[in-house]
Amino acid sequence: MLPNNFAPWNTVCFYYRKWKNEGVFEELLDYVRNEVRKQAGKDESPSAANIHDSQSAYNVISNLKWRFSRLKKIFADGGYRGELIEKVYKSFGWIIDIVLRSDSNKSFEILPKRWVIERTFA
Repeated sequence: MLPNNFAPWNTVCFYYRKWKNEGVFEELLDYVRNEVRKQAGKDESPSAANIHDSQSAYNVISNLKWRFSRLKKIFADGGYRGELIEKVYKSFGWIIDIVLRSDSNKSFEILPKRWVIERTFA
């Protein structure tokens, strides 16, 4: 149910679908991200990324080329080891940096770089 001060549901649904299909939400989120990064004193385009889905990682990574021109390094967990690292380097010149936890430590530990990414997405 929509709040009482919204337009009728079919109008809201129409514009939501229209704007989603036209990429308006993506564009808006990109703009907000860039503004937040500028206010934080950072470049608009991040230079590192974290990828979650190992099954479609290459497809996701290939889309980053057009969105983040300064990208040089991608931080990932152990699920991304293997041929993906070489394929991404050959295709785009980007380094996939695998961040692993120590096998000797069975308790929680903060991992360098990964903690920043996990905190950001939390």
